[in-house]
Amino acid sequence: MAAATTITVNDGQGTPAAHSFIPVRKNGSLVEWEERSTPHTPAGYYILGISGGDTRGSSQIIRSKVSLSVPLEVLDTSTSTYLYSNTARFILDILMPKAMTAAQRADLAAYLKNITANAVVTNLVSNLDAPF
Repeated sequence: MAAATTITVNDGQGTPAAHSFIPVRKNGSLVEWEERSTPHTPAGYYILGISGGDTRGSSQIIRSKVSLSVPLEVLDTSTSTYLYSNTARFILDILMPKAMTAAQRADLAAYLKNITANAVVTNLVSNLDAPF
């Protein structure tokens, strides 16, 4: 099992900025990280969650999850305070039969990486350009 350490991910701006997510809490198999440098208040922290499935249980399926929540920051000019009334997020559910081999899990990891980087998926999110 890997130790929870800082995870650094670049954003999608014209000049990408690195965002460092630091581990902040663990609840069972769920570990959460926060990116604290972007928002002006704690309500705006970006939260990354990763939970690993139980490989020792009786279920024949290992379920893992990866999620990211990004509160959308808005400055209220009348009060000069920052508000976070909306949140963007994604959630990935990963279901793997225990019978999968290491090579099959490596293939699944490659599919995950390559599908999320595919132009159809990135255009869906970046440009609201859904496939038809």
